[in-house]
Amino acid sequence: MSGMSPDEAVAHLLRTNASFALKEERIRGVSYRVFANAPPSVADMLHGCREAHENGANEYLVAGDRRWTFDQFLSDVNKVAFILRNHFGVRQGEPVAIAMRNCPELMILTMAIASIGAVTVFVNAWWTTPELEYALTDSGANLVFADRERRERLVPLVEVHNLRVVSVDSITKETNDNLPNLLKSCDFEGNLVAKIQPEDDFAIMYSSGTTGHPKGVV
Repeated sequence: MSGMSPDEAVAHLLRTNASFALKEERIRGVSYRVFANAPPSVADMLHGCREAHENGANEYLVAGDRRWTFDQFLSDVNKVAFILRNHFGVRQGEPVAIAMRNCPELMILTMAIASIGAVTVFVNAWWTTPELEYALTDSGANLVFADRERRERLVPLVEVHNLRVVSVDSITKETNDNLPNLLKSCDFEGNLVAKIQPEDDFAIMYSSGTTGHPKGVV
């Protein structure tokens, strides 16, 4: 028995697995083939896969000696989303920048920002102060979550651009905002509800800028 060709395999998958069913959708005047049964937002995707992680009990995120079960990760995402909306006043569609190395806080923040329909601005952790200044000015983000090294590069920009820089790892003299302490003091439990459409903006990522300034790609 011969195997299926790639086209036959795709056709078989679409015919036998409803998860991959397709439909036509017009988004901002352009027709696309989209997944008919996809979650409508990133937040819906996150909450919808809890059952697949032993109803939240499975170990989900590991960083050195730090561990989160899926439910613990979800709890931190929900608390940070609550903090974003109620402590920092972030509203749907607003840009929020993340400037840090790869660490658990980056994942938690990304999902929390998406949960309230705000837009994550990913800035390159290698960027210098002028490069950070360009991206923050270009995106319009004035709330920035940063680790120690990126906070040091942002210090000259805080007053000039009225930035609010939030430490993700410790209290520093540069800022009174500190995510670990905000998380500890937050007793919110539950899911925030936001009316997010599939075509709403999720994030802005910047190109390498080899021919000039980096370009913000939505």
